[in-house]
Amino acid sequence: MTKELNSLNELGEEKSLELSIIETVKYAIIVLCIYRSPDGKIDTFFNKLDMIIQKLIWKHKTLLLCGDWNINLLQSSPCTRELNDLLLRYNLKSAVNVPTRITKNTSSLLEVVITNEKKYINSLRVMDLGLSDHYAQIVSISVPEFNNTPYRIKERKFNEANTQEFRFLLNQVTWQEVCGVSEINAKFSAFMDVFLHCYNVVFPLKTVHMRNTLK
Repeated sequence: MTKELNSLNELGEEKSLELSIIETVKYAIIVLCIYRSPDGKIDTFFNKLDMIIQKLIWKHKTLLLCGDWNINLLQSSPCTRELNDLLLRYNLKSAVNVPTRITKNTSSLLEVVITNEKKYINSLRVMDLGLSDHYAQIVSISVPEFNNTPYRIKERKFNEANTQEFRFLLNQVTWQEVCGVSEINAKFSAFMDVFLHCYNVVFPLKTVHMRNTLK
């Protein structure tokens, strides 16, 4: 099931940043498609893109940013440097590194696939579908399987109250069992016996019922 994230539509602007955004609810993947016209205002594009990423990144979901941004990533320019700096700030990675538009005289990388979870991308192909001099990008991604089966683990609870109790118990120990032993390994073993006895009394292992949640 997918849903539109209409709350970000207000950040769209004709030519400078035209967007469409959906979320696959089950797999927590947000797909944002952006088009920037060559006639669009580049400063407006970067400002709005920055605001959009800020709003999405805190959701802690897989982000896929794609579309024709009309910035040739195969050439060094002020625009490519600004875009790379923006991606670096949010730890985003570009997955396409080959030309996406080829003409008789030019070769450029104008379309992007950018993500915060590059490890989930199994494959990415750039294909000429014969419909345009812009090539298509086909992305295959994997997501962790969601298992809602409850299970049990053992854990210890730590808080200020039982930490103070642990200190109190250690303060009451006379350590005669330790001081009365001369051999160093036996002395250490005696110390650990006393220490772990107090530790297990105050911080006992308890069984806790857990259930996986979708990351």
